[in-house]
Amino acid sequence: MGSRRNIGYLLLVLIVAGAAVAFNLYADDEAQKIVENAPEEQAEASPEIDQARCEREQAEFETIWDASIENPNDPSYEERLEIALTEVNAACGIE
Repeated sequence: MGSRRNIGYLLLVLIVAGAAVAFNLYADDEAQKIVENAPEEQAEASPEIDQARCEREQAEFETIWDASIENPNDPSYEERLEIALTEVNAACGIE
């Protein structure tokens, strides 16, 4: 009677192991499909970056940053820096 139970457990382990291997193969195939399609999806998701605009916005941010360091008691620079950083992120494709 004990050997039948052992065979049953062994059969159950083999079934579970087979299911795990099958799932692993399926997941690997799906991951490969995602990797193959990633460049196309990335190109569709993000517009081309205007490098000149990106550099202009970065320069503007640096100018405001330098002025804020020279005038640490002026609270208006905080808002101007936030706006400039938002512009840099938008121009340079940073989310």
